[in-house]
Amino acid sequence: MTDAVQAEESGLSQGAAAEPAAGAPIADQEQPGAAESWSEPEEYVRVLSALASGEGAQAIARLEQLQAQPPLALPELAATYLSGMAHFAALDWAGVVAHLRQYVVNGSPDDWHMPWAYLRLGQALEELGRLDEASLAYRGCLMLTARERLPRQLAFALMSRIADESPGVSTAP
Repeated sequence: MTDAVQAEESGLSQGAAAEPAAGAPIADQEQPGAAESWSEPEEYVRVLSALASGEGAQAIARLEQLQAQPPLALPELAATYLSGMAHFAALDWAGVVAHLRQYVVNGSPDDWHMPWAYLRLGQALEELGRLDEASLAYRGCLMLTARERLPRQLAFALMSRIADESPGVSTAP
């Protein structure tokens, strides 16, 4: 993925810093043989381009088309993460929760995508008014030892804001 695509992703974060897209599939977490047979098709690049330009609905549609083509299908866990991010860009909070909750349950805590998944999951839950669950998602992000510091810093700030604005919400680690 080019630096320009990553830089454009800042439009997805609603004023937050740029977030990397789901570059390559998550090979070490897939079914045996899935990563070896998958190559990055042009359609996948179009999904990332739609995400980078903030066109979440278009990214969702292209991702669904891509998944419907078995020879070109993304590995399941990578598709789950990317779907969650596409729903985030489309402001479809229920879609974000459905996909990213599945991702955080099935993904590896060492994966660099995981802090971003927890952060975006928390933001979607917060948008849905589910502050206790959002706080738990932010806490999940903070508990990770991944190298990605930015989502953990954002999660801390958002969790602190929830605690300040909603005294009944638990934020204790």
